Amino acid sequence: MNSSGMLLLAVTISMAIGVLFPQFSKIFAPYILFWLGGLLFLNLIQLNTSKLISAFVHAEEIALLSLTKLVVLPLALYAATTVVYPPMALSVLLLSGISTGLGAPFVANFVGSELPLIVVLIIVTSLAVPFVLPPIVHILFGSHFSIPVIHMIVLLAVALFIPLLAGWFTKKYAPKIAEIVSEKSLYLSIILIVLINMALFSKFSTFFFESPLFVVEMVLIAFLLFGIYGTVGYALTSFTTGVT
Repeated sequence: MNSSGMLLLAVTISMAIGVLFPQFSKIFAPYILFWLGGLLFLNLIQLNTSKLISAFVHAEEIALLSLTKLVVLPLALYAATTVVYPPMALSVLLLSGISTGLGAPFVANFVGSELPLIVVLIIVTSLAVPFVLPPIVHILFGSHFSIPVIHMIVLLAVALFIPLLAGWFTKKYAPKIAEIVSEKSLYLSIILIVLINMALFSKFSTFFFESPLFVVEMVLIAFLLFGIYGTVGYALTSFTTGVT
């Protein structure tokens, strides 16, 4: 079985276990941040630190990508959803306007994308989203909510910077271990993804039995949005940086 098939199978099985055996799967829920940190360590250990630093030099590209991620794309999808399916407009806006996900480094390594750029976007959008998304929601809906900046900084420190530093330290002082970890990164990452999926889906298992049509609807919308996000991201990144 190739890596794509293995990942698809692992994701499907872990989702099913989380839904069908929520009490068992909830055992792993308190440690989600730990599993996520481990996932990032496994993938950030492959990051060239000098390339990460140099990625910050491309300020115009980063600004354009961040602006698209946090403002242009959310507003465009909000406008389209308001016309096509108004009840989902707020949800689409919030989902589209949140910062680049911490799971992105795994995806970047899996598909062979530009890891340093992804990490920079995680940092920039995570720090910017508390100042961008709440005002947009207030203007469009008149609702007040906040995303605490301190919480985002703590999240970045625990889930991103610590794994990043741990990866750098391992490569510098234990290169043989770093090499072994890099070689086994995919398989170890899949194990952690299984634990994360089980923990997350256990929290929402009741929806699958009480509101199955709602779940199907949300899954279809999620797939559609995923396709849009991927297409826009690929096209814009290729245009601004030449990365494919």
